[in-house]
Amino acid sequence: MEHLISGPPERPGVAALAEQVRSGSVSATEVIQQALARAESDQWNCIDHVFRVRAMEQARLLDKRIAAGDRNLPLAGLPYVAKASFDIAGEPTTAGRVAPQGLPAATRDAALVRWLTAAGAIVIATAHMDELALGFLGRNSPAGPTINPRDHRQATGGSSSGSAAAVSAGIVPLALGTDTNGSVRVPAALCGIYAIKPTRSAWSLKGVSPLAPSLDCAGLFAASLKDLRHGYAALAGSDDRFWSKSATDRVGLVGGDYDRLTAPATLHRFRTFRKYLPNTLALKLSHIETAFAAAAIITAYEASKSYEGEMKGNSHLFSEAVAIRLACGLDISPEAYRQARKWQSRIAAELLEILRQVRVLVLPVIPVDQLLIDQEWVELDGPHVSASDAAGLYTRPFSLAGFPVLVVPGRGREPLSCPVQLVGRPGDEPYLFALASQIETLKSDR
Repeated sequence: MEHLISGPPERPGVAALAEQVRSGSVSATEVIQQALARAESDQWNCIDHVFRVRAMEQARLLDKRIAAGDRNLPLAGLPYVAKASFDIAGEPTTAGRVAPQGLPAATRDAALVRWLTAAGAIVIATAHMDELALGFLGRNSPAGPTINPRDHRQATGGSSSGSAAAVSAGIVPLALGTDTNGSVRVPAALCGIYAIKPTRSAWSLKGVSPLAPSLDCAGLFAASLKDLRHGYAALAGSDDRFWSKSATDRVGLVGGDYDRLTAPATLHRFRTFRKYLPNTLALKLSHIETAFAAAAIITAYEASKSYEGEMKGNSHLFSEAVAIRLACGLDISPEAYRQARKWQSRIAAELLEILRQVRVLVLPVIPVDQLLIDQEWVELDGPHVSASDAAGLYTRPFSLAGFPVLVVPGRGREPLSCPVQLVGRPGDEPYLFALASQIETLKSDR
């Protein structure tokens, strides 16, 4: 396989393709047949299980609905994949387990899958993921590491590795993932695509395997900002009033700990980007280590509780490394957990106060320019940290807070040469989309 550095292949956008299907100029059956062929020839080790029979049946039913005059289908005929932690009726929900044999089949689709079906989208496959979503790099899967279509030397990021790679490779235009500590945002950044982690609890997690319920959040990947907005609108049920927000000039550019712990090259890229956003406020935040510790304790404690019963009778379902992590989580005292939750509340309150001064925070997604697929350690501005810890360093605080975050990928050149997170207050997703649109129009003065 040759080395690639590229974005997703050029295909019609989500809105355009849905309109073609609604108008009858192309059938859902044709669109889904082509997507299934791409999924079945997966070169990136991103596809877990393909649902050919189900997908084709749904496509034919959709074509009949459209022929009968049904036009209320904003995502008509759109193929997508869902992370393997989402329930698909009639299939076992593996969530990346090493030995899923004997798991019961799901009796109903996950809520988000049902919502997308109602909008006309069709799930064609589940996507590989880090086992139980315990991973930031996309290589902790029974199937082996997912390959990054943008650059096969680099890690995809995790745990929603397969979902991100499927969009980056052009297999599908949209994909569902989950984000507990950064598991949507990190893969989006490393695979060069867009993604959103909405306000926690905005999208139902019913029918999704848990990791840490107080942090877990669904998320959506897309190849372009327009596609992300269209997919988000279909899931959020938003109308024109929702999108009436204009880009705000109340933007806070995050520094402090985020400067201190950033690799010099990445910090230079982000500082260069700052000059393209005038009239912004520089903010020095100092909570990274506290957020990291609190999120680690909450995740380990809640994950161990989520899988405690399964571990007792079916430990063979888990890899040794994950089984050890789950067992260690059981050693965390309830008091330590309560203290971590208190820190979670404090950090959320501090961030909310900051977001009363500015409307959107802007900061890098990860503190380094690259993470090689087999890299174990990274050097920041001084300390060496594990690659996995570094990947989630800048995403954990906003998972703790439960705030919405939109990822704009880096282009490798000015003005935006590194991927950034746009963070808003709960319910402020329209401002994130507005600022992302403004960033897309920025032109280099070179």
